[in-house]
Amino acid sequence: MGLGIHSDEVPVTKAMNCILVTTSEMTRDEQGEMPCIRCGECTKVCPAHLMPQQLLSHTKANDLEQAQRWHLESCIECGCCNAVCPSHIPLVSYFRHTKSEIRAQGRARNKAQLAKQRHEAREVRLEKAKKEREERLKKKKELLKKSQSLNKKQTPEKADASVKNVEDNLSAKEQKIKENES
Repeated sequence: MGLGIHSDEVPVTKAMNCILVTTSEMTRDEQGEMPCIRCGECTKVCPAHLMPQQLLSHTKANDLEQAQRWHLESCIECGCCNAVCPSHIPLVSYFRHTKSEIRAQGRARNKAQLAKQRHEAREVRLEKAKKEREERLKKKKELLKKSQSLNKKQTPEKADASVKNVEDNLSAKEQKIKENES
């Protein structure tokens, strides 16, 4: 039924729905926690219709998967089960801790899944880059082989003609540059 506060100097806000004033006999701090006797009182008062004694056994066994199957996330942490427990077990504290463990586990799982996806995408990207590099290298080798075979087939007259053709192209480009400057 909420959180225990040790001082009455706490402001009341509109988010609060009630204030419980307890006597020293009602406080659980002085009385030690005893084992659950499976009386079922907590189940009777649970507004979410959960089975707190079952959730407690899974929580104490650190069986997060079973706690989720028994709908621990549906617990509204009202504290009704704490108030009626004859064994003075702080059920809500156990449930809060287990819920935070489940959330932390979920965050870790999501983080690992994201890292896995990023790694797989990186591997695909690297493989693609490797294939592209191999293709470029293959094309260069083919062009080199073609040019070498053409050079072998070329006669000295054709080689001289191609050199002259390149020289003519260069001189034509130089003239265009000079014309543009003036």
